[in-house]
Amino acid sequence: MLTRDGEPGLAEGLSALINGQQRCHWHARHDLEYTLRKDGVSKQERRTWQEDLALVLGVEIPNEDLEPAGRPGGKSGCASPATSN
Repeated sequence: MLTRDGEPGLAEGLSALINGQQRCHWHARHDLEYTLRKDGVSKQERRTWQEDLALVLGVEIPNEDLEPAGRPGGKSGCASPATSN
């Protein structure tokens, strides 16, 4: 899984190495302000949209749905969401 900040071409360039991609949550919230400002949205309304997006992105995955991420040498690292392909 590739987590990226929106730069064009990165996912395409790494397509042979990745099985999926997602937008970095911090960049999604941060970049929303710029996009809304370009669209003429007021500062207060931009903040409200950013806060609402942060609430949606802040949803936590229950521990029972996590599995250890593998590391070289068989050591487990951070937990990652369980996925099925």
